[in-house]
Amino acid sequence: ALSNLDMNSRAIAMTPKTIRGKILAFLSQQQKKAGTRAFTIPYSQTKLASYLSVDRSALSNELSKLRKEGVIDYEGRTYRLL
Repeated sequence: ALSNLDMNSRAIAMTPKTIRGKILAFLSQQQKKAGTRAFTIPYSQTKLASYLSVDRSALSNELSKLRKEGVIDYEGRTYRLL
């Protein structure tokens, strides 16, 4: 079961209507929690898609776009907001 803190974090990540908004809300929360530019998220892309209630291939496409646009960089579960 998710703790209250996890549910609150998830609620914040779910507020944006777009996949891009959900990804950025989630990643900025994770970055704040880590307190560093580069941080590791606790989910694979498949699990992240499920956590954000979005299609995995749509998530993957959006992450690629964000990377091409220079908004984020990532390798495996390690991300950086640029």
